[in-house]
Amino acid sequence: FTSETDSEVAAHLVARAYHQTNNLTEALRAVVNRLDGAFTLLVVHQDEPDVVVGARRNSPLVIGLGEGENFLGSDVAAFIEFTRNALAIGQDQIVTITRDNVSVIDFDGNPVEPEPFEVTWDASAATKGGWSSFMAKEISEEPQAVADTIRGRIKDGLVHIDGFDAKALAGIERIIVLGCGTAAYSGLVGKYAIEQWARIPVDVELSHEFRYREPVLGPNTLVVSVSQSGETMDTLMAVKYAREIGARTLSICNTQGATLARESDATIYTHAGPEVAVASTKALTAQITAGYLLGLYLGQVRGAVDASELKALGL
Repeated sequence: FTSETDSEVAAHLVARAYHQTNNLTEALRAVVNRLDGAFTLLVVHQDEPDVVVGARRNSPLVIGLGEGENFLGSDVAAFIEFTRNALAIGQDQIVTITRDNVSVIDFDGNPVEPEPFEVTWDASAATKGGWSSFMAKEISEEPQAVADTIRGRIKDGLVHIDGFDAKALAGIERIIVLGCGTAAYSGLVGKYAIEQWARIPVDVELSHEFRYREPVLGPNTLVVSVSQSGETMDTLMAVKYAREIGARTLSICNTQGATLARESDATIYTHAGPEVAVASTKALTAQITAGYLLGLYLGQVRGAVDASELKALGL
């Protein structure tokens, strides 16, 4: 070993497996099945200079599709300057890219068809654009983030949200909102909206505590997870736990193709665009907006809210 970094272990394991298989993808597949925990690994080999192989478990990885070039990154912001076309790679999957080809398999070696999506913002959205700071710029973008989160979801005086099973939601008896930091604060505001309009009791909990207290959940419990990136590890693990014990899950997320959205039964995307500032501004505002939309929608399907309510709110 030449470093004190634990991930160097993976490099040595891949080198040994490659010596046995002479195939970089199969070498990485042999290694990831021996590893525990959370990781995203990217490997290259001097004998195959035009190939990059990546694997993910409980950690973000996304594929960018270009012309004569392909990309791997933890977030679409890494390659948005070059392409808006992307593929979402799922949990326990391996991707192999060359300049002209992308292939994905799971950790057992079975072929996978990744889900394509298009990034709706461009590289200029991640620059300051003349503002003194990203925080000042993103505060100025809050009205647009609210408008974009609402846009297309109010039709004929009613809230419409894709991917929801209205009949199932009508039977929800309890809601738990999960988030970390800013996302949890937005959940506290959303609690007021949901309880007011839908008349369903709501608890707001920090994601990192949720699994460890063995909560009582069932098919009539809706777990709403909130994350700007959709890759917040504590929130992801809490949602997986909720699904395993039978709760319905819904995510409020800003990033298309994020793991959280794929792990949830349904998703409300906030469409706030990239947030660079450390202090959350437009992401928080958009998350609160999504919480209000959820409260109105639940009130609708339960017969407690009608078009006149939305009109009174200026929607």
